[in-house]
Amino acid sequence: MIYKERKFNLIRAFQFGVDDNELEVLPATDLVDPPQLNTHCTQCGQLIRNHGFLKNDRSYEMVCPGDFIIYENRKVINIVSNDAFKKAYVKMEIEDVCVIE
Repeated sequence: MIYKERKFNLIRAFQFGVDDNELEVLPATDLVDPPQLNTHCTQCGQLIRNHGFLKNDRSYEMVCPGDFIIYENRKVINIVSNDAFKKAYVKMEIEDVCVIE
């Protein structure tokens, strides 16, 4: 018989606008021209003024309200929409995690 190993990966993530975090997310008001702050985002439909920006290697990446930011060692790995994140991940309490060294 052939078996596939089940993957169990723990990730660090926070929800933009909801959770405290250790990454610097700049408010849209710091980077966007004032007239554009009252336009609507093409991804989520909310006003641009409610968004944040994360600096990556060469530019800034926009984060929609409610998006989850997956990170490791203070470096962004991925930005995931609220719906996609909740389909793929389950929140674990710290007492549920056992670290083996």
